[in-house]
Amino acid sequence: MGLIYDYVRGVVIDEETGEIVEETIIAPGTGKRAYEPPQPIVDIAPPRVFGRVWRLFEILMSVSGALNIPKTVANECFDIAKKLVKGRALPRYRLEAIAGGIIYSVARTRNIDIDLEGVSKAAGVSKKEIRRAAKRIMLAGIIKKSKKDPGDAPLTLSEIPRLANTLGVSSDVEILAKRLVEMIAKTKPALIKSPRVTGAAMIYLSSILLNNRIPSRRISETVICSDIGLRNTARSVAEHMDIYVYV
Repeated sequence: MGLIYDYVRGVVIDEETGEIVEETIIAPGTGKRAYEPPQPIVDIAPPRVFGRVWRLFEILMSVSGALNIPKTVANECFDIAKKLVKGRALPRYRLEAIAGGIIYSVARTRNIDIDLEGVSKAAGVSKKEIRRAAKRIMLAGIIKKSKKDPGDAPLTLSEIPRLANTLGVSSDVEILAKRLVEMIAKTKPALIKSPRVTGAAMIYLSSILLNNRIPSRRISETVICSDIGLRNTARSVAEHMDIYVYV
């Protein structure tokens, strides 16, 4: 008797009579499963996180285009944003402030002249919000500061007029800050550890000497540096020059 095995319908049919001999058969197999490597566990963020990230990238693209910053700087800003997201270090601020903070931080660390007022207008948030976000981003340690010559006095001198203009200090404070930089460049250049921070510290020290003290926190927020580091630099210069003031 010839039998036909129909595995689609799951039956066995007699070839001569056409009768169903057996029902509900299962197709024979090897009895073994092919090896499948273990699948990695993927930490999937909730949809709202993805939406927040994409919105941040859109804002970064819009603000960088409005400011017409170099392409290399814009690409670095996107890389910083990706690292912040990957490291779960994205500050819980408004996305516009975060985007402005990233651009402002990267530009300043790369010695690119960028106007905070312009960043504020392009991002649509206040300067205070951008400074606060930039400070948090710098504290995350993702943006690496460019290496500078410790004795780079000319670069420090070039920073002082811009800082003085941003802070709105008098011309006397600016002139004294420049003279202090010139003096430490001749006597102890190693004190100039960072031209930007040193320039800010000299403005702070000059404002104290001229009885027109500027709060160190205000200066540190403008320069985006540690308030303690700013005052320590001013204190070191004052001690080196035998100036006795409370900083």
